[in-house]
Amino acid sequence: MLISQSEIIDIFKSCGFEKVGIASPQIAEIYKRAIEQWAKNKQHGTMQWFENNLEKRTNPHVLESWVKSIVVVAKNYYPGRANENKNGKTSNYAWGKDYHKILKTQLKTAIEKIKILCPQIKTRAFVDSAPVMERTLATQSGLGFIGKNTMLITEEFGSWVFLGTVFTNLELSPTAPENKFNYCGTCAACIDACPTDALKPFSLDARKCISYQTIEKKGKIDVDLNGWSFGCDICQEVCPWNRFEKITNEIKFSPNQQKTLKNKYSEAEFFDEFAETPVFRAGFQKLNQSIVFNRKKS
Repeated sequence: MLISQSEIIDIFKSCGFEKVGIASPQIAEIYKRAIEQWAKNKQHGTMQWFENNLEKRTNPHVLESWVKSIVVVAKNYYPGRANENKNGKTSNYAWGKDYHKILKTQLKTAIEKIKILCPQIKTRAFVDSAPVMERTLATQSGLGFIGKNTMLITEEFGSWVFLGTVFTNLELSPTAPENKFNYCGTCAACIDACPTDALKPFSLDARKCISYQTIEKKGKIDVDLNGWSFGCDICQEVCPWNRFEKITNEIKFSPNQQKTLKNKYSEAEFFDEFAETPVFRAGFQKLNQSIVFNRKKS
């Protein structure tokens, strides 16, 4: 191999990622048991795809048998905090362009640079595009820790980060041992602030989560959205670790440019405004449903 591990990490950083780590493709048993119990309790709601791919999620070798190491990247996306709006607020991760495409492009750019020095490398890149436990792998690579709100929390950027992973056939050394320390301490700000009681320490019942209700849930909304029409930032906004938040330097995430939602969207209007953003995942009918819900409450 004509490239060192430190050079690999530097290349990913040069392609736009603030934090880069290496993890073993072995998911720790504590995380396996937790996610299996979560699925058994049906806390994933109508997201049947989650339960269908549980084995691949808990064992990267089932997803790709050749994987020997996993590169984990984190990118700061913080654009500012959502403002009140009569038609509902939009979670700040969705103000700009679709992060899946942005991160995937940057991952591919890094991989191509590495291939020049290491032609034998085999890779597969993921950004929420497969059953991969990104937060767990990020923790196991030393990028941060899992907070009581179940988010990955980093020292530099709090929880305002997008994650990506690259499976590789190279044998690389994990950049940090698994971080088992509870850096939340006795703080329960996220749990106390969650208006739907979706959070317990280190556990989220997606069925009660406002983000799930406005994006993933099939059928009628059955919790108070508390003024959110797409996603929800409450548990992150109250987290003390997010006092370290820094405005992103990625212009495609549209710093301080959140959208004011209309009273209602036609399918064509929805496509024109949201086709290249994360909001598109919800679909125009789901977004309209959330907007109507919030207007009735206001």
